[in-house]
Amino acid sequence: MEEVDLREEIDLREIFQIIRKRLYLVIIIPLLAVMASGVVSYFFMEPLYKAPTTLMLWKDVEMDQTNMRASDLDFNRKLASTYREIARSRLVAEQTIEKAGLNMSPERLSGMIEVSSVGDTEIISISATYQDPETAAFLANIIADVFKDLVPEMINIDNVQIIDRAIPPNNPVAPRPGLNMAVAGFLGLMVAVGLVFLLEYLDDTIKTPEEVHKILGLNVLSAIPEMGERD
Repeated sequence: MEEVDLREEIDLREIFQIIRKRLYLVIIIPLLAVMASGVVSYFFMEPLYKAPTTLMLWKDVEMDQTNMRASDLDFNRKLASTYREIARSRLVAEQTIEKAGLNMSPERLSGMIEVSSVGDTEIISISATYQDPETAAFLANIIADVFKDLVPEMINIDNVQIIDRAIPPNNPVAPRPGLNMAVAGFLGLMVAVGLVFLLEYLDDTIKTPEEVHKILGLNVLSAIPEMGERD
């Protein structure tokens, strides 16, 4: 047991020595990775803004909160998945492009849109992501309007009400420089450590008496010390 512990201690010591011998790589590579990630995130990546609008499924036609029954709410929740697919449909995208006078394909617009249910409720969130906050809010509101108008035509149920219209967001959702730099630093560290051990593996020179004994099984009787600099 003691022999195993001693061997592990020696192995850990060797690993530490290998890393320390090329410690400059372990420091420089992650630092360069963090700096490069920061420069790209702050100066080359265009910010993206996400604007959500929320809609609620109410009782058919009447929109009377006081007369809403549990069965009505349950029915609306079951319809939520159908409504999400309608909001993501090509038809909604095409009518949004036509209504807003956009110069883009339905596929591109669909890639900017995110539709989701808010928990186990009858509330649906429609979000638009774009390079500027005003356009993001504009797209979200137009899609909500188109969706609200299409539902009665498609399934003969007029039970969609817009709760909150989208407003231009103040802060972008991407890029996230802090996260990008942290990931870049971690990956840079992994690359640096891997490079250190690769260089050690490729280096077949013998530098110390300990390496002579370990590799050749011979004891070093004497060694010539390095000469210091002369005055």
